[in-house]
Amino acid sequence: PNPTPGLTITPGDAKLGLTTSNWGGLQLADVCLPADALLGQPGKGFDIARAVLGGGRIGIAAISLGLADRCMDCWLAHCSDNPVWQDRLAHWHTQLAAATALVDHAVASRHSDQATLTASYAKAMA
Repeated sequence: PNPTPGLTITPGDAKLGLTTSNWGGLQLADVCLPADALLGQPGKGFDIARAVLGGGRIGIAAISLGLADRCMDCWLAHCSDNPVWQDRLAHWHTQLAAATALVDHAVASRHSDQATLTASYAKAMA
């Protein structure tokens, strides 16, 4: 909980996007917390952190899909009749479909032992 003696929170720099997600620095110096402030089970912190990071990867991938989809709409509106761009647009559309499938797969497998791997694939492709 904030405030807690020994906990210092420093705000992060201003962000250009994703402004609903706060970020900053945490400094812990001799912090003592009651047992009811513990997140999860003792010794399972890495598992919790890994799950949070995996969910973040899926979120970034989903955001990337939304941006790519909007870009594709713009390109299609302005270049779809141009034969020079048709092959490139088809390739980009195929990549977008593949990225969408990977994000869907990552969401479906987010509680499996492959969650980190599938989330990483989805983020990289998107």
